[in-house]
Amino acid sequence: MNIRLKLFFSLCILLSSFVLKGQNDIPVRAEGTILKINKNQNPYSSNQTLWLKKNGFRASEYDWNNEDLNRQLDACLKRQTGANIFGVIAGASGILTLQKLISGQEGQGGYFLLSMTSGLISIGKSNKSKRQVRQIEKWRLAPASDRLDTTYLLEESKREFSLKSPYKPSKNKYLIRNGFDLHAYTWDNRAVDLNLEKAIASRRSGHVMLGMAGGAFVLGSFFKMLSAIVETDEGRNDASSIGNTFFIASGGMLLTSVIFTSSAKNKVRKAEKLRRLPKSNKSSLSIKDMN
Repeated sequence: MNIRLKLFFSLCILLSSFVLKGQNDIPVRAEGTILKINKNQNPYSSNQTLWLKKNGFRASEYDWNNEDLNRQLDACLKRQTGANIFGVIAGASGILTLQKLISGQEGQGGYFLLSMTSGLISIGKSNKSKRQVRQIEKWRLAPASDRLDTTYLLEESKREFSLKSPYKPSKNKYLIRNGFDLHAYTWDNRAVDLNLEKAIASRRSGHVMLGMAGGAFVLGSFFKMLSAIVETDEGRNDASSIGNTFFIASGGMLLTSVIFTSSAKNKVRKAEKLRRLPKSNKSSLSIKDMN
């Protein structure tokens, strides 16, 4: 690998670690969820709190005891962390582009494209987070009678003060399709929330593994076709062997994807069972129910 490329990736990783440290410095809770915020205690770092204030959320006036609102704030800060990481990549690749232009070297087109793409993603994520923070503040200040309960993304619309599901519409549809009644849920049960979070995470992992399995299968097919046109026996055998390796890896990734997907569905079903428990039983949920 080119030494300049190694330096580029090292710089991106280093800067990203600083961004994550400053933007995602959230105290670790036993259940690993924002829903466990201690009342009357701001769980965020000074940099995160300052970002919230700059974008319209009056953190000093909030008592941190509304779990729905806390979940939405957490989602905003996580998205902003992603925006900062893409911003770092855009800046680093932009510097390399300028360096190549100044030195008269070729190959700056790839860095320029990476810089533009990362920059656009960063701006999009950041703007979305800022809009959502402003909407959360509107919801916080609105009378309780004006706070509507729906299952769509938090956004400015006719239902201006609605605080909603923390998940994207596609994820909401997935939960509903697998038996979870989002419309009847008020986001007030920590065990249910944790199972839903784990279900969404397993579903995401399943999709990632499925994509990797598809990529491995394509590469395996490519090397198999390559083995048919290679003239030497040694080259033909090597290409065929590499193709077989990718096919085997593809099968393993596909199986892993199925396992993750099955686990996600089981978590959704478990969350629905917990949601249906009588209120008198919710206070006695065990740690096992949380897992």
